[in-house]
Amino acid sequence: MPKPGLDCLQGLPSTDALKTRFPFIDDPILLENIAITMQYVMFLLKLENNHSLPGSVEFIIIKDIIIHTGSIVESLLLYGLSKGVELKKFSLKDVGIVEEKYKDFKPLHKINENEIIGGVTRTTKLKEPKNAMMNDLIKAALRVKLIDDTLSLKLHEIKKDRNRLHLGSLSSIENSYTLEKVNDMFLTVKTL
Repeated sequence: MPKPGLDCLQGLPSTDALKTRFPFIDDPILLENIAITMQYVMFLLKLENNHSLPGSVEFIIIKDIIIHTGSIVESLLLYGLSKGVELKKFSLKDVGIVEEKYKDFKPLHKINENEIIGGVTRTTKLKEPKNAMMNDLIKAALRVKLIDDTLSLKLHEIKKDRNRLHLGSLSSIENSYTLEKVNDMFLTVKTL
């Protein structure tokens, strides 16, 4: 039961109800975590819609929605790629997420103080999707045709927005988040 004064919690779906939106996920831990995150996102939407909030609080609530929606996107991509490999619909090689390491640099020619042409030993190893970054997951999902070019571009946009959580890397004041952007993200997630 919601505490007094939290009318925005009325009608919030239970996590069990939200799990039914993902009948294809057979991992109970992932399913529960997605449902919890979705419930939180829906709570934030209700909070933002039902209360008059100062601009900065509203922007941060919308940013939080974007970050958590991005996490759901990333988890769905990871699940789809991992499940495809598990069911042998495609191989890790098809997924093509590779870790590259370079060692044993040998200088061949010095151009100037800051530039040297050289050779290295490069080793590559296929990575499991669970060890990949969102950018790699999007490229891999496109490569194995889980998504198309249009959806790939939209997912990269979500990734870019989600990555704005790193405050130290921002070059402008954060006050441009909108519910329209959130609604666009939700439409993208539905197609995923």
